[in-house]
Parts: sequence; C-alpha cells; structure tokens
Amino acid sequence: MREWLRELRGSKTNKEFGASIGLSEQYYWMVENGYRQKRMSVDLLAKIAEVTKKPIKKLVEAENEYHRTHR
Repeated sequence: MREWLRELRGSKTNKEFGASIGLSEQYYWMVENGYRQKRMSVDLLAKIAEVTKKPIKKLVEAENEYHRTHR
C-alpha cells in the first residue's frame, strides 16, 4: 500500500479523492493499494500535486521510496 498516498488523501474517501484527480473510486483504490500504476505516471503525480498543493518533487520522492522498500 502506498501509505504516502493514503496520508495525502486525509479524510477524503477513495471516491472523493479519486474524482478530484480524475479517477474512479475503484481505480484510485487499486493505485493506492499498488495494483495499478506500478510505476506511477508523471501525469498522475502532477494531478495529485495540484490537488494536494504539494510539490511534485516530494511526491516523486515518496513514490521512489515506496518502490525502494516494496520490491
């Protein structure tokens, strides 16, 4: 599971957060749980950065750390 993404989602539901970045509830759940977007696309990271007002660099670092620890 991408804990960093779960933390960014905060109190929003999968449906709410997914919709805010242009994904269905089910697809967002699969991304958060690592079943889809095994290597998250830059486009998706950019959408998440825009919605959460976080620097994309921080999201890339979090995603790289996720892959480093979940091989």
